Amino acid sequence: MIRFAILIAVTASCLLLMKQAASFGLSKVLGRLSVATNSLAAANQAVALTPGDPEAHQARAILLGRIGRTDESLREMELAVSLRPQDDYLWLEVGNLRDGNGDQDSALDAFDKAVSFAPHYGHTHWQRGNLLLRLRRYEDAFADLRLAASRNPDFLPNLIDLAWGLSRGDVTATDRLVGFDDEKTRLALARFYARHGKGSAVLEQLRKVGAVPEAARVDLIRSLIQSRAYLEAFELWRNATPGAAPVFSIQNSDFEQDLSYDHVGFGWQVLQHDQVRVALDVNNRHTGSRSLRITFEGYDNPDVVLSQLIVVRPQHTYKLSAWAKTKDLVTGGLPVVAMVDAMDGARLGRSSSFEAEATNEWTNITFEFKAPPASSAVYLRLERQACSFSPCPIFGHVWLDSFDLQELPTQ
Repeated sequence: MIRFAILIAVTASCLLLMKQAASFGLSKVLGRLSVATNSLAAANQAVALTPGDPEAHQARAILLGRIGRTDESLREMELAVSLRPQDDYLWLEVGNLRDGNGDQDSALDAFDKAVSFAPHYGHTHWQRGNLLLRLRRYEDAFADLRLAASRNPDFLPNLIDLAWGLSRGDVTATDRLVGFDDEKTRLALARFYARHGKGSAVLEQLRKVGAVPEAARVDLIRSLIQSRAYLEAFELWRNATPGAAPVFSIQNSDFEQDLSYDHVGFGWQVLQHDQVRVALDVNNRHTGSRSLRITFEGYDNPDVVLSQLIVVRPQHTYKLSAWAKTKDLVTGGLPVVAMVDAMDGARLGRSSSFEAEATNEWTNITFEFKAPPASSAVYLRLERQACSFSPCPIFGHVWLDSFDLQELPTQ
């Protein structure tokens, strides 16, 4: 009889545990489903099944918040954290909801609790630091924000951005607020300053860094050019480019150096197209040991075939000289050499069109142009004259050699 009673009790306990497990599992499914489908009814069912489960209350709080019932959402989230009082993520949720309701003192208290339960992680310090920043407790805020970035490097770009905004674009103040002096931070600051056109600040950061990785250098040069800090971009490019000519000069002007087809910076930029073949030619040259040969095989696009970015002095006048040769050139849009402003693309000067006879000897190309007042760089380009019809293919060969740029005396 006793054995039978024990068996009944064990069976009943097993059935109860199975029912509880089934309810718990169904509650979990309903909670996740409610958030994914915006179903408050599913969240309510999850809470009814497991009223002691903080995740069910958290799901309900999220849904209430989405439909604007913020006070109820906060009460539900506070209930969730009371059921799991050492959960830093739940305390952060409570803090965010209190902050959204305008109760910043209580929000700060919630963030303090989150930090106390996860003091060695970045996310709790980051949330508290942002609230302290809005409370204008700047010293405490950046202490938290720096600690967050030291724990999680993903926060570093945001830390720099906040420091930049608070300092209103002051480089010295931004450096001080960021507060780190390691190479990774220096590179991150250099990238940020490059995007904002602070070329001298970029170079200053890089002087404090050892070897700059090539990928980082290329990215910095590209960003400086995009933000129009041309002189600093050139200095950074020249320091890593063997055989580079001085500033205010044409690079590889006689094509004695090899071409790079993935080049970023101030060397020749060459169009890659299946109907345009570009090569260095040792058999036809004006000076030195080779020239540049461009062979057109029906190319009908007006895109620039060859270009180079050159640093210039604003409002100074320059004279461009080059030598060109053509063979069997047939087209309605003959090539020309032109200079355009790097700032706005305005044409500053251009050569006469190339000869289109069967065979030509080397011909000198020369013209003058003046850099605009706000311009510190120009593009030297080989482009085509506009055609009167479309498509407008071009066939034949063009050779270029012996480029030279001279700054003329100021009158």
